[in-house]
Order: sequence, then structure tokens, then C-alpha cells
Amino acid sequence: MTAETFVPRAGGARGVSYRLAVPPGVLRLPGHILDQLPLIETQLNRADLAAEVGRAVAALSASGPRAATDVLDSYVTAGVLPDCGLAMSIVVSATSLSQEKRHGMTADLAHHGGLGRAALTVGGEAAVVLEAPLSTAGRSLIGVGRVLRTKTVLSRVPGDDEVVISFALLVAQLGAAASPDVSEDETQAVADALVELFDAMMTTVRWLDDQGRVITDRPTT
Repeated sequence: MTAETFVPRAGGARGVSYRLAVPPGVLRLPGHILDQLPLIETQLNRADLAAEVGRAVAALSASGPRAATDVLDSYVTAGVLPDCGLAMSIVVSATSLSQEKRHGMTADLAHHGGLGRAALTVGGEAAVVLEAPLSTAGRSLIGVGRVLRTKTVLSRVPGDDEVVISFALLVAQLGAAASPDVSEDETQAVADALVELFDAMMTTVRWLDDQGRVITDRPTT
């Protein structure tokens, strides 16, 4: 195994890709979820479970974020979680900013205030969190269930002020997969745990330059 290669952020390195730690039970799909359903069956090696995952991700995708963006990757739980019937998707997208939007995003990242935004860093870059509260009943997923939690992280990219990367989380309950023996409080606790998993995944994001080197502030030898 070769040692990891780093490049200092202070040298003006430009991020062209990212990497993210993917926990067990979560599948990574290059590109948009719905374009990659055959890959799910390949990764799971089970046609019946792949069909279940396909239904889940189709529902999640239909209710997910809509934007003129370039979808880089999607992540999805490998099927719905037993009893509570929950599924999670994360869609990673790149958005090119106009000069006006670039100015607005810079202001958002600088002030971190208002409209439900909170500050954090992603891979050492300034980022903001958008998390709109949902009603107790959740937002309807037409014909299949309801959305319990949504959360989006918008991050700058090292050396590139024209692009913003978004990590959009959606946690939904698929009605047909939910057990009547599981209470609302128990279901919400699992949804909260999936949000915590997403938060943990965000701490593992690293930006890479065009040679695959990790862009970092820490000194390297």
C-alpha cells in the first residue's frame, strides 16, 4: 500500500473531485440514482432485494432536490430498514454559479446566518447547512410514504469560487414496509440516527486535485 499523497491548500491547489467514507449498508452509485439501478443489483447480488431498493430510491429521487445541477454521485441505503420502513438517499451535485449567485453564496458562507443556515466546514472549506423543519406528519411521497428528514450541505471547493458542491440528504418512510408495531417515536429516532450518520459522513469528505492528491492545511512530509 502506498502512502497517501497530499498537496497544501495554501499553494492554490484546485479541487476537481472529492472522496467520502461510505459506511456498511450504504451503496455508492456514480451519477444519478435512477440511471444506476442495474448497478444496485450487481452490488447486492440479489434480484429481490435489488427490486426493493429500486422502489425505495425511485421514491426518494422523485421527492429529492430539483436543480439545474450536475449530479456526481448518489448514495442509498441497501434496502429499507427493517420494521420502521425507512430509506435514505444522499445526492451529490455540482452547481456552476453565475457572478450574481457567486456573490450571494460568498455572503452566505461569510455570515452563516438566517433562513435556517448553520456554519460548518467540509474538507477544510467553508460550508452552510440548510435544514427545513417538517411537520409531524411529514411531507407526502405520492403513493409510497412520507419524508421524515431533509438536510442539505452546500460547500465551497478549494481554489474554485465558481462551483458549489451540494450534499442533499433525504430520509423517507415507505408505508408498505413499515410495521404497525413500531411507534412514531421509534421511527423518528431511527430517522434522527440516519441524519447523524450523514453528519458523520460529511466529516470524512476530502477534496482532491487533478492528480488525486488530498488538499490539506496540515504540513506533510
